[in-house]
Amino acid sequence: MFGFRIKNKPLHSVQLMKQNLLNDDTPSQVNEAYKNVRTNLQYALHPINGKVMLVSSALPGEGKSTTSSNLAVTFAQNSKVLLIDADMRKPVMHKIFGLDNSHGLSLFLGGFEPLVKSINRDVVPGLDVMTAGTIPPNPSELLGSKNMTVFLNKVQEHYDYVIIDTPPINVVTDAVVLSKKVSGVVLVARQNNTTIKMLRQTVEALKTVRVRVLGVVLTGVKEKYKPFSRYSGGYSYYSNRKYSYKYYEYYTAGSRHGSKRRSSSHRNGDSGSSSHSEPVRSENIDVDSIIGEDNK
Repeated sequence: MFGFRIKNKPLHSVQLMKQNLLNDDTPSQVNEAYKNVRTNLQYALHPINGKVMLVSSALPGEGKSTTSSNLAVTFAQNSKVLLIDADMRKPVMHKIFGLDNSHGLSLFLGGFEPLVKSINRDVVPGLDVMTAGTIPPNPSELLGSKNMTVFLNKVQEHYDYVIIDTPPINVVTDAVVLSKKVSGVVLVARQNNTTIKMLRQTVEALKTVRVRVLGVVLTGVKEKYKPFSRYSGGYSYYSNRKYSYKYYEYYTAGSRHGSKRRSSSHRNGDSGSSSHSEPVRSENIDVDSIIGEDNK
């Protein structure tokens, strides 16, 4: 699980998304936190030779687009990556990266433009970005189409990883429709906003179509130390793995200790007794229970 909060403002603000995009001025602790998420996802994808990750959430405003964009930048540090904005209802990737949205996924899938015109090359070194394009009348149909299947199969020949940002799962069907075409799903939940019940329902919706859930990213984690920059809060990542399960927590704001890591055996033993209607928090989430041991 990976979490962060910036000055207590909503993460879905486009201005904040642009500010939060990793760059040369980003504190090293933040970069290292994303690298740890990358390592966990690579570990989860390796046994299945997976390349395509779908990033979504239960509800709007959880921080999924910020997570998608920064994971793409991080993966691109040592791999060739394609980031796809598949949220054709409320696209934001073109705003985050300062790109033209008059071309993109919707026009390519609809047969209105060639692939070469739809992809923005080397937006940052190693990262190509495909914006959503003009808003179509039938996003779910386009994402579930044969053209989308052929497209994803084709781009895997040219990229090491493909990261797809989608609409929230419990709002429209787009993400569930598309999830059947990817290697796995990364869920984003916002601390003190998403409930455990909602997160469980989201996982169950994916399980009904036999989709692998790679892990959960927690945003809005309460900061533990006084911040020295616009980045603050704990960075952590939870995953359900066959061989090991670790709880990571990273502090980016003025901690002399930098970061700390502890095994799941050191967590509070009563996390599983939390009410399902209780909001998700870093201290009460039990990913083994939510994702399930059979999610392999």
